[in-house]
Amino acid sequence: MIDNHNRIREISSLYQQILQELNRQSVPYWLELDLTFQQMKVLYILKENGPLKMSELSERLKVSMPTITGIVSRLVERRQGSPLITRATNSQDRRQVWAHLTEVGKAVTEQLDNLNRNLLEVALKHVSESNLENTQLGLSQVYSALKAMNTSEAATVLEPLDTSLREKLTTSNSPSDAILTGSPATV
Repeated sequence: MIDNHNRIREISSLYQQILQELNRQSVPYWLELDLTFQQMKVLYILKENGPLKMSELSERLKVSMPTITGIVSRLVERRQGSPLITRATNSQDRRQVWAHLTEVGKAVTEQLDNLNRNLLEVALKHVSESNLENTQLGLSQVYSALKAMNTSEAATVLEPLDTSLREKLTTSNSPSDAILTGSPATV
């Protein structure tokens, strides 16, 4: 009989495999959008939080103000298609610039969300009725557990990964790693 710890690991692994397969099947659509990963992050941050000051976007993405300005500019001034976000200056303080998701930007994020949802729904049509009930019950319980998880509990898992990765990205001296960190490499 499998112990609880190993069952949890197997479920986590299956979840990761499902996400990877959904992503694999949706990649062709993502590539058609001609958006960088950073640009997609900005769209989703604005979708989840509403309009934000450029400084807040910079902090959330952990990039400099010139970098976020460039990312946002490319989303506003697209070579092909409509702007995905707009910028607006605060009338009370012209130093504050706010980024807003446009209707087209909202539509892009909604289509991407729907794409994965639709792929999952097609796959679930191949699952038996009794297994669908068990899957629904299990996923509902996982969702409830995640919602109930407090921030400090989540931080104990997330922070060590973040710190470890940050150290790897900032301590290498190879030229290819300098591209990742944005710092000059010493050769």
